[in-house]
Amino acid sequence: MVPSDLYFDVLQEQFKFIYDTLEESITCGWSWFPVSELTTRLKQKSIKYPVTKLNEYQREYAVRLSTVLLIQRRAVQYKYRC
Repeated sequence: MVPSDLYFDVLQEQFKFIYDTLEESITCGWSWFPVSELTTRLKQKSIKYPVTKLNEYQREYAVRLSTVLLIQRRAVQYKYRC
């Protein structure tokens, strides 16, 4: 591998990391907290809401899954439109 190719690969990985981080921030919202609160946060996220019967993990997964499915559906629609 030529040094310029290596540089390009590293740069591409850095841009991918930045993109993924921004996408997660937009999709998930505020997601950081102090390590000292880890146990409390895990317990809070495991509590099921009485109305939906889902805990926070299940709700986040459902939102992410529906977003992925929506993106895939739109991609297929676009593919057949062109």
